Amino acid sequence: MSQWLNKFSRKLPEGLRKYFGGPTEDERLAALLPEQDPRIVLIPLGEGDWLCPYCAARLLLPDWDGDARKIIQQPEVRAHMKTCSLASREAEPKMRPWDELRRTIVIMRMQKMDVYKVCNADGQWLCPYCLDVTDALLKNWDDTPAPFDWFLPQALKHLDQCATYNRAPLSPHRIEVVRGALGQKDIRAGLRSRVAVDPIFRVCDDHGNWIDPFSERAIDEINLVRVPWGPAIQDAIVEYLLSPECPGAKVNWETRKTVESLHRAAGRISAERSTQHIKERTATQELELDILRHQVIDLNVTAGQVEEIQRDLEGAREAQRQMLPKSPPTIPGYEIAWKYDPCAVLGGDFFSFYEIGGGRWGFLIADVSGHGVEAAMIMSMAMKSFSLRATGQPSPAEVLKAVNRDVSQDMAQGKFITACYLVLEPESGQLSYARAGHNPVLLTDLEKGTIRSLEGKGIPLNVGRPEIFDRQIQEETLVMPPGTMLLFYTDGIPEAANPQKEQFGNRRLSQTLIQAVGESTGGTLELLMQAVKQHVGSAPMEDDLTLLGVTRQAL
Repeated sequence: MSQWLNKFSRKLPEGLRKYFGGPTEDERLAALLPEQDPRIVLIPLGEGDWLCPYCAARLLLPDWDGDARKIIQQPEVRAHMKTCSLASREAEPKMRPWDELRRTIVIMRMQKMDVYKVCNADGQWLCPYCLDVTDALLKNWDDTPAPFDWFLPQALKHLDQCATYNRAPLSPHRIEVVRGALGQKDIRAGLRSRVAVDPIFRVCDDHGNWIDPFSERAIDEINLVRVPWGPAIQDAIVEYLLSPECPGAKVNWETRKTVESLHRAAGRISAERSTQHIKERTATQELELDILRHQVIDLNVTAGQVEEIQRDLEGAREAQRQMLPKSPPTIPGYEIAWKYDPCAVLGGDFFSFYEIGGGRWGFLIADVSGHGVEAAMIMSMAMKSFSLRATGQPSPAEVLKAVNRDVSQDMAQGKFITACYLVLEPESGQLSYARAGHNPVLLTDLEKGTIRSLEGKGIPLNVGRPEIFDRQIQEETLVMPPGTMLLFYTDGIPEAANPQKEQFGNRRLSQTLIQAVGESTGGTLELLMQAVKQHVGSAPMEDDLTLLGVTRQAL
């Protein structure tokens, strides 16, 4: 009866609906387009448009800024929803599944956007996700466009098997990157074949550092002693040859240098470095002596100066705490808590949450090497970069790549940041994550007594050149089942040591987790923190302790 009344009331004027007990138009639209569902803010072509999540029709919304809260205020949306057959006529209308809507958007983009229309001279389509040349024919032999009905099935077949596409189907590379990759492929293949057989690419100095045959410089990042000759070192050489640092591109990678001349250059470089090493060692000894002199002078610092320094450090500590979240975000169906205990006046651990758009949330935990003022400054810089780069970016790997480029410009060599960044779609529980050398996140089902370690390839930020970091970082996806908890932690937890130098370890961490059955998220973290401190006992705390828990509540 109620379904019939609701259906009947839809046909009545707005003023009569309340009289018959049916929902008003605003109430009906709010029910059809709930703000928390990311499917209501899909933008197919990025041109002030919108995709109806029921019938997959594309509407132009020139005044909409992408805010889910404003979607039902758009007159074009209100008019469409009145006539949308799937939304207005069914008793209990249902939106289309995520995968179907994403595939619909990708097909629209293939027809309209230039990034999906790049091909090689043979007309073979270049995938804008993995940048590989595919079997899908975009152009005929006479350079005319192939029929879209022929191209589409071949392209979709490739995308179904493309790991990069399946991780982020709505995030292709920029058009400049796709076009650049097409031109680089032939060059890269030729250089790789040449490096493998030409002896001028196998010369190094006395320390094993590879000699660039175009500039006759020693390249410290490529060492032929530490890494055996093979595909890995050959790929590193090719990447350098293609980089702006190498002058080879200016001469089309042709050189008149001989193996003998390169060996002479290597000998000269080795001799110069040996002399420089002696000078640096002498300078270091003089510097150490000078530091000792100043330390003796500093022993005369008055008690009042010490108190002033202490007040400054306490102020810095309070400023650092202000940068960390003050309360967890409110996400329906999820419970979030954390525990944070810095070991020094200024710690290097940090964590944060980001509402990145489309209903998705980003979760970050990271650890700056070292402690004190320098670690705090690096932490502040990194947090600002993450906040900027996370907005609107659904790919964790791309966020980490962007942040690495930001922070590596100002961080000293030898300093680094480990990080794990995860993006969650709350309604479906689907998540994607990437690790930059950080401890793996644990996906726990305490009721079943299972703990899954979310591994993933990646190196810390500011380790190696940005292009090396980009190649190493790997993104993974999975679904978080109801009733499970994600545990983020920093290395201070498993590495906390007692007076006998015995670490808390991953085994004790897992055992303590299993014992927390029935506890809330906050209660579980409190048990873990107590267990670590009980293990450490009277030993000094040598690292920060940070725990972050995200629980998807059981249905």
